[in-house]
Parts: sequence; structure tokens; C-alpha cells
Amino acid sequence: MSGSNLNSIPGNNESYRSTSGQAQSRIGFFENSHGNIFNSPVTNVGGDQIHYHMSDTKIQDIRKWIGAPDPSTNFVAACNKMTEGTGLWLVNDRNFQEWKSQGGLFWLQGKAGSGKTFLCTTAIKTLKGSGKPVFYFYFDSLDSSESKTKYEGLVASLLTQIGTHSKHDHTDVESLYKDNEQGHTKAPAHDMKITIQETLKKCPKTQATYIFLDAMDECKSDNPVKSLVQDLLMLQNIHIFVTSRHSGSDLRQVVSTGWNISLDSLGRNEDISVHINKALTSNKSFKGLEEEIQAELLKKADGQIRWVDCQLTSFQKLGTKNAIRKALQSLPRTLEEIYDHALKSIDEYHRDEAKCLLQWILFSHQPLTIKNVIEVLAIDTEKGTVNEDRNDQLEDDLDKIISSTIVVITQGEDNEKKVQLAHPSVKEFLIERESGHSDRIYMEETLAHIFIAQSCIIYLLHIVHVESVEMAHAKFPLTWYAVHYWAMHVEKVENLDEKMTKLVMSLLKFENNFLNEILCWDEPDHYTTTCVSNKYCVSSKSSYIRKKSNKPEAIQRL
Repeated sequence: MSGSNLNSIPGNNESYRSTSGQAQSRIGFFENSHGNIFNSPVTNVGGDQIHYHMSDTKIQDIRKWIGAPDPSTNFVAACNKMTEGTGLWLVNDRNFQEWKSQGGLFWLQGKAGSGKTFLCTTAIKTLKGSGKPVFYFYFDSLDSSESKTKYEGLVASLLTQIGTHSKHDHTDVESLYKDNEQGHTKAPAHDMKITIQETLKKCPKTQATYIFLDAMDECKSDNPVKSLVQDLLMLQNIHIFVTSRHSGSDLRQVVSTGWNISLDSLGRNEDISVHINKALTSNKSFKGLEEEIQAELLKKADGQIRWVDCQLTSFQKLGTKNAIRKALQSLPRTLEEIYDHALKSIDEYHRDEAKCLLQWILFSHQPLTIKNVIEVLAIDTEKGTVNEDRNDQLEDDLDKIISSTIVVITQGEDNEKKVQLAHPSVKEFLIERESGHSDRIYMEETLAHIFIAQSCIIYLLHIVHVESVEMAHAKFPLTWYAVHYWAMHVEKVENLDEKMTKLVMSLLKFENNFLNEILCWDEPDHYTTTCVSNKYCVSSKSSYIRKKSNKPEAIQRL
């Protein structure tokens, strides 16, 4: 989350942006108990109600202290993927209009790939565009940090958005900050929840608050989330919109006001039809086949826009109309069949690379950039070496290794290109299904952590001949990840085998001052002040690792 742009926080839309001139107008003059006049930043909300506002610097400090996951990345990604014109039926639906004006709970249910995230994003855009105070969170099982799959990540994000919003009173969030030693200790999730509630209580009764929670089924523990929703709905003028694969009947039964739409039973194909039309008109290879493709896809889509998108992607790889017609007659019935076919179609010479890539994407602790992936594929764990040859054209060649229905390249707001799974349903398919086919790549978490830990250690032992620490990080893009996370991957392994133990010990015992400096590196200008200089023994390395690690027992076992 950018520290320089307050308006990047969801909810701080154009209608509520403060300029330096507006901030100056918020300075009010008050008399304290001693009769002295002092300045305090305030906003007059109307009538006798006064809201206290912190300075921009304090807001930035508090947002950094909360350390919430940034849901705007999901919002932007969904906006970029959406087909123009989709989702309009929802915002024009009578149920949605009633919810928008009356408040309460709106529950949107749909199976995997039915377009729930796109519909949620369309609703957010619509309300933001009308100047409403909108706050949102996207649960995301593809998030490497896992903070977007946890209740704690949700309340931290909502506190960041609601507690520091330009139309809200900042007293409670600042008090929470002070109560936690001016940000030196983290606030418990319960305290953050209470602060959110207290802040919303101070809102004018006429001011509606809209909160969107996408993909609640991707939250690892949704009971506290449901409790939060129930408690927030007890406040005045609160509107909460939830999407999930589940019906949410238990929560809907206990709230006083609620609307429900099930995409599974609704059977609407408007968005799918719009998406197909856009794809057909933008690709010359489909010319003359538009009606056939549209009819066949609509007939078999079963409400899954994701399934349709996968089919259209596969058609684009076919060279003739005759081939497309044949493909239309043998369409896979489910997403699982699509993914299974994609894995079976991996060339045997690319299978090891594809498995390596999937292990890293699924179990790394940070998103993989395209530069990281180039390095990862250069590591040979069997030989314990790093190949000098790099495939700098990997961005163009990735779909030769593995289908874009499984893995895609995305570009974030920072313009950094990342490699990730194409959809949450891909992750489920790879992890949750049994290893029933010998010809299918199967992911096992423990083996994946062993593989990644081995890769990191081999990589670190490889870069010891570089001239400087800064050059190591510049020339070897995976260095930062290997330094910070190799021990965390080791910790995930219950019992280290002999091969893994020897590799870990080879790193701990490696007598090389430059490697020691690399292992101490945090920032370009910081490593020299934190590393142990000439006499850097096994115990001091282990001490450093324990400092970096959440579970030092893994290293102590060695």
C-alpha cells in the first residue's frame, strides 16, 4: 500500500479527498480547562456534531502500524479483467436497489467461476461512482502472505479504511494506536473490531456505510467474519454485501433485513453472452463461426463465465475453422476436466519445469515476479547447481511450459509483472484432489517446502563469488527471497531427511564472510550495521535465523 497517497485507500474517493486548503479549513479553535486557546484539526459534520481528524503524517503512521493487506490490488485486477457491459443486470436488479436504499445484508451465492468477484466489483464501482462511502475486502486464497484468507486481515483492512476515512472521526483509531505503545505493539483483532464499531457509531445517522466482502468461502475461518457482519448490522444505516459459494443461510436467518441472489438457481446468461460477443468480435479467427460458438458455449456453460473463458482461450490456439468446429463437439464438461487436460498436455520435456513452477507459486511466502521465476527455473536441485543460462524470453514462452488456463502473468499497479495461478479453482484442483492419475502433476505441501528450501540454499551458496552484497541482489533477483524465507520453508518440514539436513548444515557451516553479509542483508544501506563481521560462526548464523524465524525450533533441532 502506497505510503504517499491517502486516496489509494478504499473509501477515500473523489468526493472526500482533502486538499491542503481544505485541511487548513478544518483547524478549529478550542478553549481548554485552563482557559487557553489551542488549535485542533476538526471537521464540522453538521449540527452540533464535530469530528476529530488526524494529520496526514499521523494517518500514514497508523496505517503503516496496522499493516493491513491491500484489497485495492484485487479491485484493480478485477476491473482490468472484466468485460465492459457485464454486471449491469445486478446493479439494476430490484433486490440490489432495495438493499442500496434500505440497508442490511445482501448475499450473492454462486459456484466457482460464476463471476461473483466481477459482480461484486461492478457493484463497488457503481456506488463509488455515485459518491457513496464504500469499503471493501477481497478474501483471496491465491494471496501468498495468506493475510487475505484470515479474519485478522479483514479487520485490519476495514480498520485502515474506516478508521482513517476522511469523513470519519479519528479519535478511536488514534486511541487504539496510543494504547498499543504508540504503535510499538500490534492490536488484537478484537480491539480492532471494537474500534471499527465505535468509529461507525459516530457517523451521522443519515450517512449510509457500504461494506463489500468478496469470496467469504476463501476465508480459513468464517465464523468470526459472520459474527463481525452480524454485529455491524446492529449499527445504524449499515449496508453489507457478501459473495460466497455457500448459501449463508445461517447468517441470513439471524439478521433482520436481508436480500439473497443465488447465481446457481437464477440461470442468467447475460454476462456470459456479453463476454462471448466481445471475444468473438475481437478475434478474426472466429469470423463466420460466431453463431455456432455462441450457441454451443451458452448451452454448456452452466453459469460459469470462467469455463467459457477457458474454452475461448483454447479456441484461439487452433489454426482452422474446422478444428474449432471439432473442438465445439468435444467440450470438457467441468473446470476440473479443463485443468486435468491442461496438465496432461504439458510436454514431457517441460514437466519438471512445470512442477517446479507450480510448487513455488502455491507455497512461496511472497508473490513470484517474472524475474524470480527465471531464476527459479535455473536452479537444478538434483545437481545442486544454478545454471548460467537464463531464459530472458520467459514472459513470451511461459505458455509453452504450462497452459494459461493454469498459470498467468499479471501486472500490478507497480508495473511489476507477477506469475500466479489463473483462478482460485486451479489451486483447489491442484491441492485438494487426490493423486489419482500417474500422468498428472500432484502437489504435496511438505515435499514442496523441501524443494523450495533446497532451491533457496543452493541459490545462496551459488552467489558467494559476486563482488558486493548490492551486486548480489541486483544480479540475482531471488536473493532477497532466499535470504528471508529459506528457514521458514525448513520449518514447515516435520522431519528433515539426511539430504536436507546436510544441505542446511552446509549453509550454516559455510566459511565465507561475504555469504554472512548476504544473510544479514535487510536493506541496501543496513546490512553492514547488522551483520557479524569476521568471526561469523554457526551459532551466530543460527542466532540470526532465530531472529528472522517465527519457529526457531526448526533450526535448534539441527
